[in-house]
Amino acid sequence: MRLIILSLIFLFTPIVIAEPIIEQDTTYYKVKVSSKEKLLESVNHASPIRENGKVFHGYTRFDIRWRFNWEKTAKRCRLVRVKTILQLKYTMPELDSDSQQVNTVWAPWYSKLLLHEQGHGELAITFASKIEDALKSMRPQRDCKTLSDDANTVAYKIVEQLNKASAAYDVKTNHGETQGAWLHSHL
Repeated sequence: MRLIILSLIFLFTPIVIAEPIIEQDTTYYKVKVSSKEKLLESVNHASPIRENGKVFHGYTRFDIRWRFNWEKTAKRCRLVRVKTILQLKYTMPELDSDSQQVNTVWAPWYSKLLLHEQGHGELAITFASKIEDALKSMRPQRDCKTLSDDANTVAYKIVEQLNKASAAYDVKTNHGETQGAWLHSHL
């Protein structure tokens, strides 16, 4: 009898799993180089990624958007549908070289650079899930405007936390250097 009751509870209890929609894209910039000695200079010259006077070889841009619908009853307003969308856009180099020496250096370096950038992406996925969880667990409010304002405030605070976590990740790894993502360490 208890098994039937437990089964009925699970059957009629909505299970909400927070899964943001993740859209990923990679833009490549061409690096044309014929010798290992010119590799670093060529990547630096080709890279469109510049920040505070520094050149970077890879970049992860993230944009999190959320939408929700509410349901108004006589005394309460509650969220009934939540949708969180994470757009991840990676900018990475693409090698154009016939040199075996260049390819021998490129392959292990590129995999480390990609790993570092994917670390930024994983952080964004984690924080997009936090937004989804937070919005889905919002308590009903007396009116829908208050609920909407509170939901947006919560989501924006989580985006701020993501920005701080991403910056801390770059500090901790020295923009990927500790992960082997700096090209000069492979030359």
